[in-house]
Amino acid sequence: MEKEELKNEVQNIMQSELYRKANKAFEEYVDKTGISPRYLNQSAPILVANDTLNDAVDDFMKQVDPVQDTLREQIQDYLNEEYPIGYLSSEIDRRQNEEEIRSEMTDELLLLLDNTLPYAAADTEALAPYWGRGIAKIHSLSEFAKYLNEDRIDSFVEKYCPDWKEVTQ
Repeated sequence: MEKEELKNEVQNIMQSELYRKANKAFEEYVDKTGISPRYLNQSAPILVANDTLNDAVDDFMKQVDPVQDTLREQIQDYLNEEYPIGYLSSEIDRRQNEEEIRSEMTDELLLLLDNTLPYAAADTEALAPYWGRGIAKIHSLSEFAKYLNEDRIDSFVEKYCPDWKEVTQ
């Protein structure tokens, strides 16, 4: 097999393996942060794989003596060594827009407060700025994600808006 054909085959396999590995890194990122994928940039794994591909192929061709029969295994070994899941996960994190995620989560939390008793029965208009100030105190998106269900909404209120009843009086 000629060198150019071999490089094309390396590129095809490398792309497939990078996509697979970047998707796994995305899943681990979701598990680690607790943030629902619906709030995240779901194209991040593809972007990471595409941004990494050319350098990875060139570096692989310099470092490894590719053998056609074991090419996929060689590429997997190379990627495990040079592009571990932790690195890919940090690249996925870099491609997230924290402001956009926080904005979407804020909308979701406000909607949840508006639709969950006893908070829904209170004066929503009076509470909106108060809820907003409480939400602004949430430091991490991981913590924020924990409050985005009916079972944990009380935890948010207790921690960040404990005197909500007084605001409506």
